Amino acid sequence: MFRNIEKYELSESPSFSTPIPWVGAGRPAFLGDAGGSGPEGKPVRIDSWQEFLQAFSGRGGEAFRRSMERYFAGGGRSCYVVNFAQLGSLPDGRAAQIFLGEDGGPGFRTGLQSLSDLEGIGTIAAPGILNPLIHEGLVETIRRRPSRSLVLEGPFGAPPPSSLLDKLGAAGAPAERVAWLPPAESDRLDGVPPSGPALGGLERGDFDPGRPEAQLLKLPHYGDVPTLGGRFASLREWRRWEGLRRSLDFGTRWVVLEVQDDLLRRRVEREVRAFLQRLHEAGFFGGGRAEEAFSVQCPVSREPISRELASRERPENGAVNGAVSGAESGPASSPDSGPESARGGEGSRLTIAVRVRLRGFTAEIHKRD
Repeated sequence: MFRNIEKYELSESPSFSTPIPWVGAGRPAFLGDAGGSGPEGKPVRIDSWQEFLQAFSGRGGEAFRRSMERYFAGGGRSCYVVNFAQLGSLPDGRAAQIFLGEDGGPGFRTGLQSLSDLEGIGTIAAPGILNPLIHEGLVETIRRRPSRSLVLEGPFGAPPPSSLLDKLGAAGAPAERVAWLPPAESDRLDGVPPSGPALGGLERGDFDPGRPEAQLLKLPHYGDVPTLGGRFASLREWRRWEGLRRSLDFGTRWVVLEVQDDLLRRRVEREVRAFLQRLHEAGFFGGGRAEEAFSVQCPVSREPISRELASRERPENGAVNGAVSGAESGPASSPDSGPESARGGEGSRLTIAVRVRLRGFTAEIHKRD
């Protein structure tokens, strides 16, 4: 009933849509010195530790390789690797220039920019890289891509630098999607950058509809990596939210091929509600009953919906309320819209509004197709 998928295609027969699948929060991407041989500056999909060894070998990259070995040993699954051989031997400015890459358009992007072509990326990490210029470039990239999170590494026992906190404190900065991860004592002594082990734990502890939540909570050290503030206290919380948002987004893309009318509205409501009910039965939501955990509305209107993350308020009960838009704004409404917007017609769009209660906060997802 559920399946993990990476590539999504619009069906030629959208009237026979399949149940909405759980797609997760996306694959991690690791960027750094993976070794002296193998592709450089381009993402390579790696499905296992053995594949990593086959793709990247030669001198250099020992710390990166140890981190990746711990990633797969700790429960990590498919990921992407972007190799920058001998990056640590270059001055910070030159290393940042190569790492951040150039945007030459689809198929001609290099370095970090090359990840723009991959929709399935969820979390970005740079094992062993402490260059502050690279860190700032990574934060700026994440700021432009709200569907991604970031793991930054620092020296042992060191807090995030003030320059980084200032950048995260600016308007629109993604502090709630950024983790600062100095190595633990054991990792420091072993020379293992902590990104790999941490993301391996996150992958192992990710929500899976086929595994009851009670079993998940029994897993030791399943990847509670704290963020630098905001709505999500940890990357695990963000990954649950992002997995839900992506699943609803990808699972309803077929709607754009249909006539926007009341029949479609009822059908989408039914399919989204069935998907959320399956998640509720698997223990995904807070709240004892389904009606307490989520609600679904799919009006057909001309009201525009913003892509921005709404301002968040923290009420007395400690819940956090927010709103996320998942699609471009539609045509603006006019005083003459009248009942036409309720029955569809030219310029009308279906809005999918889902209100959910997760552990620690209540939030809404709005999508306009």
